[in-house]
Amino acid sequence: ADLKEYYSLSHNLGIVPKHLNKLQNKLFGIECNYEELNGIDFKKGCYVGQENTARIKLKNKLSKRLLPIEIIEGQLSEDEKIYNNDVEKLYQQGCLKALLPQSYSSLSQLVLVNTSGGVTSGDKFNTNIDLHNTHMLATNQAAEKLYSGYGDAAKLKYTINIDNSTLFWIPNETILFDNCNLRRQIDVNLLNNSNLFFCETVVYGRSAMNETIEKGYYSDRWKIFNENKIAHLEINGFEDNVKRMRVNKFMLNDNIAVNTIIILGSEMNKFYTVLKDNIHDEKSVTTGISEWDGKIVIRSISSNNYYLKKFTKNIVSIVMNDKIPYMWGAA
Repeated sequence: ADLKEYYSLSHNLGIVPKHLNKLQNKLFGIECNYEELNGIDFKKGCYVGQENTARIKLKNKLSKRLLPIEIIEGQLSEDEKIYNNDVEKLYQQGCLKALLPQSYSSLSQLVLVNTSGGVTSGDKFNTNIDLHNTHMLATNQAAEKLYSGYGDAAKLKYTINIDNSTLFWIPNETILFDNCNLRRQIDVNLLNNSNLFFCETVVYGRSAMNETIEKGYYSDRWKIFNENKIAHLEINGFEDNVKRMRVNKFMLNDNIAVNTIIILGSEMNKFYTVLKDNIHDEKSVTTGISEWDGKIVIRSISSNNYYLKKFTKNIVSIVMNDKIPYMWGAA
């Protein structure tokens, strides 16, 4: 076979064909896609790293993995369109980038990357996505950090059109810092029997760093349409006095992490019964689930984002049949 073709095929399968010595003693086989290539038997065998490999598999603790990616230079534009899991057009500009990791299933992946490392006053980000006949998971490479700033609020706008498609919108958490200054809008339109799993987490200061929010400005508006009819409208936020909201028993009640999951579509709504049977208050997490007007809404709140992320993973695992995306689950 042609050597160039061999290297290309190896790369697409997630196999490292060159410079293997640089990975020696740094990765286990399960982190090198051996499981997907039927190279690991979890029922027999004895080899170096077997106990660690079995533990990673049993506890779903795969925190890193070799993946081939395709980096597309350009600008992310209003008319980005994805048809049949293939990108028709991609336009990028500034510090906002998009990665399309190699997928081993029918579910394509889109990873949004903010190369600036965070968001502050004056920043403007526009992300427009059109899906057609596609099953897509969209996330970001890390938690989005909203830093202190003055002047004009940062503006984040997402416009997502889903046509005869399914979208799992599962970004990592949004972390608010003291004196943050942000206005965010997310508009989603479902057409032709499309399905949506929408998952957003907001963290009001990092408890592990003993950070608290005393003041700032934060406006977050989500508008979801189903067949051009409003299906869900939600507005959250605060202005100046955050402490009053944080201690209010009917609002944050001294919690700092909030997760909201919105599920729409005939293929998604069938999970209501199993979700209702499996969702209960757990350590440091209070939760509730409702179903009405053809949608499912799950609210969860915690005093520690670690427990909330762990709890949210269980919900995602149910809907995605235990196939938690590595980019999101490892964060």
